Amino acid sequence: MSIRQSLFGCVLVAVAAIAQDGVAAPPPVQIKYGQVVNFYQMDNHNPSQPGPVSSFTAGGGMFIMYRIKHIENNGSTPFTFKSDNVISLGPGGNSNDEMPNQYPFVGHLGSVTVAAGTGKDFPGCIVKWVKANNPSELANTNALVDLKYPDAKMTRAQIDTATIVLQGAAWPERLANLCTL
Repeated sequence: MSIRQSLFGCVLVAVAAIAQDGVAAPPPVQIKYGQVVNFYQMDNHNPSQPGPVSSFTAGGGMFIMYRIKHIENNGSTPFTFKSDNVISLGPGGNSNDEMPNQYPFVGHLGSVTVAAGTGKDFPGCIVKWVKANNPSELANTNALVDLKYPDAKMTRAQIDTATIVLQGAAWPERLANLCTL
């Protein structure tokens, strides 16, 4: 038996021992986020500006904007973060719904690729359409809604203990300003 075969056998035994202990390796991608603002209505522009205003409401829920603070890819292949893969764990059920695309804002993160073995700080913000049986339960500064992402670990930033609740509508420039806070 060669040294190479012996080493390969040792590696297999070590992997089997880890699997038997039930200790799973952490996901290679870690995503930190913070909840920025909860709001019920989105307007196409600032209502104090000239021009017709079109609005979209969250219906049976609330729009929640999150700032993606850091994505760390410890894997061996590139990782592409896509906002529509993020699932909100709302009180009315889990959902990957988002705010309609006709209301884009500066800083909105649709997708970003993080190279293997690297990280990316503050790539942008996402807006999820969180379901709630009673939307008013999300209309307070302590209404924190967690997120999850397939094949990655999402964790809330340590200082993320409250959120802003907008009275009245949001619009793209307002969200862009809040995204940069």
